[in-house]
Amino acid sequence: MYQQLFSIQSQLVRLDEKLQQQKSLGNDFKTLVAAQQALKVQLANLQTKLETQEKLQTNQVTVFDGRISDIASNTNIWGSIFTLFGLIITVAAVGLGFNAKNRAVYEAKQAANTASEGHMEKWLLDNKDKLISETKVELEKVSFELKERAEKLATEASAALNKIERDLIEESKRIITSNKGETGKGLSKHSKPSTRASAKNWFEVGLSAFEKSEYDEALKAWAKVLQLLDQKEEPELYAVTLMNQGITYGQQDKLEDALSSFKTLIEQFKASPNEEIQVQVAMAMYNQGVAYGQQDKLEDALSSFKTLIEQFKDSSNEEIQKTIANSRANIAEQALLYETPEQVLIRVAGAEKYSDNPENLAVMQFIRFLLDDKSIEEVFTALTKIPTEMDLTWNFSEIKDYLTDNFKGIKQQQIQAVVQYFEQHKDIEQLGAELGVKG
Repeated sequence: MYQQLFSIQSQLVRLDEKLQQQKSLGNDFKTLVAAQQALKVQLANLQTKLETQEKLQTNQVTVFDGRISDIASNTNIWGSIFTLFGLIITVAAVGLGFNAKNRAVYEAKQAANTASEGHMEKWLLDNKDKLISETKVELEKVSFELKERAEKLATEASAALNKIERDLIEESKRIITSNKGETGKGLSKHSKPSTRASAKNWFEVGLSAFEKSEYDEALKAWAKVLQLLDQKEEPELYAVTLMNQGITYGQQDKLEDALSSFKTLIEQFKASPNEEIQVQVAMAMYNQGVAYGQQDKLEDALSSFKTLIEQFKDSSNEEIQKTIANSRANIAEQALLYETPEQVLIRVAGAEKYSDNPENLAVMQFIRFLLDDKSIEEVFTALTKIPTEMDLTWNFSEIKDYLTDNFKGIKQQQIQAVVQYFEQHKDIEQLGAELGVKG
């Protein structure tokens, strides 16, 4: 059907050109008009059939899309990696779509060269069965490739999520300062541990449940910790628990609840002199901005990022400075949607100045490429500087529509290839081949 569509569209263009020529010369163009209308009718019919076929094909990958969307949230310091999984199947389909499109365009050109304008309608009728047969084979091939890629990406997504969860658990365990005997007492209903020890035991339960992806159980444990703790006596553990609560809500795509947890953390501890707590506050502001971005609340997201920068710009804490650098990069990306190219480039320069993160720097090069300030070769060079073992977290979710609607042709294909590389981060040499760049 793709092949038929592009063939018909190619012929319509030729007919339109011929028709204009005939009109300008004053010749009889009724025959061309009739052929043009017939082709338009066939085009409409094919588009209807194609939409029906695409719906059937979409149903084949629903189970994979459902699996990946379960882990597609982006609400912690590593959180921007989560959102890539919810869109990963769509991008795979787009990639395959490019191949189908290229083949269809090639065959359309061949057909146009061999069929005269006066016999286009007859050619379509004569080749109808062949086109339908070839389309069926093509769609079956695409469907199989999409299914195979979805399974592979689901496995990779699961592995990446497990690593992030392990990191979160290690960070949370670091906060627990009680001795092994105290935290190992368990939660037996017959024992009577102190309130402090009991809260830390519940904290352990929450970590264990989160590690097993039992998010409802984890949320119950976080709520119990917050209920038992005195935030003035155990401020670090209280702040970390609020952060974990927000992250867990994010895992369930409950963004309003996640935002509530981050807001509570910020309001209660923004004036704390404790440096570890200030790290949590900075992370909460960043995650708050990310969550607003997921809800398309751009202004709120930028209120969050700018507040983070303003409050912590003079901090000497390395973790906080990394969080600020990520915020500057996010602002530069989102500025594409509402600022002039000159203003965006100023923000990009600021993000580059305050960051040594190779991923952030590559993203800034990519934004410059979008604004015709850098070449695709320079973007590729920046991408080669990202260590292969580094987990990429960028997914361009906030500007997906911008990338789709504002670029065409070769540049659009290059853009999609770069986006897909960030989502998969598999083969830099393959990306170079797709971009037409030598490594």
